[in-house]
Amino acid sequence: MKLTHPLSLTILIVLSFQTANSRDCYICKTPKCDALSTTTCGGRSVCFSVDYNNGNGKIIVKGCTTQALCSQPLPFVPSGSSFNQRCCDAQLCNSAITNKISLLTAGLVALVSLYVSRL
Repeated sequence: MKLTHPLSLTILIVLSFQTANSRDCYICKTPKCDALSTTTCGGRSVCFSVDYNNGNGKIIVKGCTTQALCSQPLPFVPSGSSFNQRCCDAQLCNSAITNKISLLTAGLVALVSLYVSRL
């Protein structure tokens, strides 16, 4: 397949821009993280998710950070509490659902499949 078709070129440009310049991560709108939203992070950012349970309830924080901060040792956790930190470097990877595909990628795959099937 030649890449001279405008649709093919557009798809390649969008995919390369999306992966090279930004990353989307989930963020929590409430301390229990029962309402998620997304945010676009800077070029070298990774997504993170932190769960903290002090025995009185669980607090969940999600967002963007740097890989250097993810590599830091866990803080002191008082007895009876738990602190779990996870970092990942893919689109929307900090959700509870690990195998999630972005809507943009799914749409582009559908368009390419439709285009190829009509050749």
